[in-house]
Amino acid sequence: GWTTGFYIWNVVNAFHYSNHLLDDEPRNPKIAAWLSAIPFLGIGQMYNGSFQKAGFIWTTHTMLSIMALKAHKQMNKAIDFQNKIEKTESVSLVYKKNYFNQWEGEYNNAFKQRNTWLWYLFILYFYGIFDAAVDAHLHDYQKKIKLRPDVIFSNESLSFKIDITTEF
Repeated sequence: GWTTGFYIWNVVNAFHYSNHLLDDEPRNPKIAAWLSAIPFLGIGQMYNGSFQKAGFIWTTHTMLSIMALKAHKQMNKAIDFQNKIEKTESVSLVYKKNYFNQWEGEYNNAFKQRNTWLWYLFILYFYGIFDAAVDAHLHDYQKKIKLRPDVIFSNESLSFKIDITTEF
């Protein structure tokens, strides 16, 4: 899954560097944030022209979800085995307790893994929204802010000047 995600990410990144959709037109941060709130797709990053970030969002959201789902399936498997052990009467009580404890440990481990992946997914989801809004706000900064360094020579001194022009 990760390999497929990185492949798609590289294809999207190559499309980004082809400069077909490169422009400096202003972007609306609210639209970018709302588009980015749609999980798994990275549409807010695509709206801003950051296709490599959209690929990153798509890959990480998808794979973290798959890993959380896998851990959840392991939890269900552990519960099923615990139920089978409780219903079995041909096994002695000592073996039942050992097997039950083993599957309880498997359940706890899968529970921790699932919650960890879901927390990472939750954090990355809000990172994507915040990143899209900030990128939209700063999308045309090269048009708005121009820095012009200048060196001024005079008879007795040398000075440096930075001229900042802002257009809003």
